[in-house]
Amino acid sequence: MTAASPPLAGLVPVGADPDEVYAAFAAWATGRGLPPYPHQDEALVALLAGENVVLSTPTGSGKSLVAVGAHLAALAGDRVSFYSAPIKALVSEKFFELCELFGASEVGMLTGDASVNPDAPVICCTAEILANMALRDGASADYVVMDEFHYYADRERGVAWQVPLLCLPNTTFLLMSATLGDVTNIAEGLTEKTGRLPVNPSGGLKAKGHPIGATGVSMHAVTAMQLTGTAGDMQIDNASLGGIFNMGGTAVANYVSILERIK
Repeated sequence: MTAASPPLAGLVPVGADPDEVYAAFAAWATGRGLPPYPHQDEALVALLAGENVVLSTPTGSGKSLVAVGAHLAALAGDRVSFYSAPIKALVSEKFFELCELFGASEVGMLTGDASVNPDAPVICCTAEILANMALRDGASADYVVMDEFHYYADRERGVAWQVPLLCLPNTTFLLMSATLGDVTNIAEGLTEKTGRLPVNPSGGLKAKGHPIGATGVSMHAVTAMQLTGTAGDMQIDNASLGGIFNMGGTAVANYVSILERIK
């Protein structure tokens, strides 16, 4: 008996235009009983147009479906995409999920203690792995899905969510969390860094009274968002370094040490 092909393998040919990708993906999702909600539609259209997206909708609102669409968009463009998360268990879970959807040959995983198919066009990794890659060589990442993005404000680990935003100005980001609160500062920082105003498709849900979350993101590193250039050509002044240190946490010192060496 021949094994069934992964459902998204070959859904759209390499080189398909954004309209084809959107139509095929929407039809596939609808066929699974998951017709895209308006906020998912808005997010997918924005990603296919190369815009950054901050998806701060409630748990259970279908953020993962949008992320799958981002990976499909990258594959259709013969480009590389990353999924990053704070814990290895979540990365591993996403790895197997994407293998089922796209096929094992298309998906790889990188964590602190595992490396599976590292040259695949879709890579699942921990946030620190992505940050280190971004610092080291700018990481060949055309699309980056950052899950649990509220870690951006974590005093110990938040720098791992901030570094890719600083070092990958040409990447299309999908930033996902159910507990981001006001994302104005994040949007302004991304706009300053990339010249592209990010889309936040959660507005309609907020207007309908859905519990977006009250945690919010305290911007420990607003000054860090002012850094310019790529990892290989980054200008860092003392004020910006001070801003990074003010985030707190011992892990920050390691990243600042690297940043100083590539000035």
